[in-house]
Amino acid sequence: MSVHAQQVASVLRRAIQARLVKGLHDPRVRGMISVTEIRLTDDYSEARVYVSVLPHEHERMTLKGLHSAAGHLRREIASEVSFRRMPRLIFKLDSSLQKQAEVNAAIRRAVGDDLSHEESNEPTTADDAEQFREGEST
Repeated sequence: MSVHAQQVASVLRRAIQARLVKGLHDPRVRGMISVTEIRLTDDYSEARVYVSVLPHEHERMTLKGLHSAAGHLRREIASEVSFRRMPRLIFKLDSSLQKQAEVNAAIRRAVGDDLSHEESNEPTTADDAEQFREGEST
């Protein structure tokens, strides 16, 4: 992505996020919505807006509400920013944060399992230590 495209995406991201923080009058749009990324087409005619929605139970309905509000958001944001042509907003669900959380949880479980496994193999008394060393030498 060119520097200009990155700048346009950054301005769009801030403007969309600010508008979402103010709230939309659509009951389907609920939960905490974060704009995670914006990808522009080469001709700037479309902007794919990737959002993360918490809690995850609201993702589907919130995405439907955002699709319905896309035209309204586009007009509001166009009045706030000075682009030659305002791109059409296409909202997509970004599941990367959810995947990251799942990977982090798996790592925590694995580390926890390793720690509990190591703790169960460590000798607790001097007699246990002697038996542990004898077992290692055989």
